[in-house]
Amino acid sequence: MNRKESLLEWDPCGFDWQKSIIEDGELDLEVPCQTCHHGVITQTPEQAAEAAWYDYGSEGEWDYFTDELSQLLAALAPNDKVSVEGANMGWLHRSGYATLDISPHRGDNRGTLFLRKAMPNTDFHLWAWALLKGEETNPFATGEGSNLGPFDTLLFEIAHHDAPTGGETYTVTAPTEDFEEA
Repeated sequence: MNRKESLLEWDPCGFDWQKSIIEDGELDLEVPCQTCHHGVITQTPEQAAEAAWYDYGSEGEWDYFTDELSQLLAALAPNDKVSVEGANMGWLHRSGYATLDISPHRGDNRGTLFLRKAMPNTDFHLWAWALLKGEETNPFATGEGSNLGPFDTLLFEIAHHDAPTGGETYTVTAPTEDFEEA
């Protein structure tokens, strides 16, 4: 799989420069007033750090990423049930299988719930591909949103501290049997 052609990617390391701005204290403590647009508001260092972190990526990018992932999962499994098969997981390269309920609840969307239930609880770099429905060779689907085309499989590869070069894969499909969460 060519990572450059992935449909969706999450890279938390891309926010290192925001962290350095916050840690070095290079923050704007005076910002334009968003209400009257004439005055200036003075922030505490804590408020400026929170604003910089949100504005420059962490929360905003995470929300966008999980929303995009939610749309893919909804198209794959409209009933919010997915089957996940993991391979080469962790430093022991284990394999496993689970069927998960990713119904949105308590403010979490499908993407957030899927990541919480299926992926390791650590920082990770993720790439995702959609495989076209009904094709023997399963070529990768391309495009965005409704232009994506019919697909029946999502394939994820992740890299993290126990798999630093990647290779840990998760194949996600709609379950074919009666649902029973693992």
